[in-house]
Amino acid sequence: MEFIVVGLVIFILICFCYISEYGEKTKNKIEELNNEIEQLKKDVELGNTYKRELERIDYDKEIKSVGIEKMTISKEHQYRVVGKKIPKILV
Repeated sequence: MEFIVVGLVIFILICFCYISEYGEKTKNKIEELNNEIEQLKKDVELGNTYKRELERIDYDKEIKSVGIEKMTISKEHQYRVVGKKIPKILV
């Protein structure tokens, strides 16, 4: 009878250790996945920023392709191309 009780106690201790170890591994895995999710969110933000920058560059190219004549901004015939003033041009 005593052997059965001792065996049962040892079995319970082994199960408890196994469950604790499994819980710790699961906790570590969850932390790793959370870190990976945060990194992916940062990558998505960088991707969105990169996409907006590419769209802006395409828009700037489109503005340049319209032609300088259509970008008159004053009577003195100063022209604006991508935020920079070009000196007076004789028309």
